[in-house]
Amino acid sequence: MRASELAINLPVLDRDTSVVSAAQIIARDSRASIVVANAEGVPAAAISAVDVLRVLVPRYVMDDVSLAAVFDEKGADEVWRDVPSRTIGELVDDDESRVLDILDVDPDDTLLAVAARMADARAVIALVKGEPDQPARFVTLPAVLDAVLHVGLGASGRDSNA
Repeated sequence: MRASELAINLPVLDRDTSVVSAAQIIARDSRASIVVANAEGVPAAAISAVDVLRVLVPRYVMDDVSLAAVFDEKGADEVWRDVPSRTIGELVDDDESRVLDILDVDPDDTLLAVAARMADARAVIALVKGEPDQPARFVTLPAVLDAVLHVGLGASGRDSNA
């Protein structure tokens, strides 16, 4: 199996994308992270869904989680008032966000090569190199794990307790 066979299209968000739009994409597609483009529109970073969530939860609530019990749906306006103005670019620039580099892989790289490079780089997403005029395609960590379990390990890797 080659990287090109594992590759999928993912939305690539620009820095001006609102955190709300990013959260909607994450929720809709059950994504663990999002891809962010640099100023030239090239996929450059991945931001985890947890970091997007951290923007949705006010700092004072994270500092004292017991405050969360005080707010109900009626208090939601106060809690999330400033969220719509926040952007993904702010997350990329925030020292508290875990910004992951996007690993590049060749379309002909084998499953083992992709798995080894992703594990070594602790990458959750890899950009499959392609033609500049074509949409970016990516290999995700879940796709690599699935392929390793089904293609690489086959029946010998199945958990007998599952």
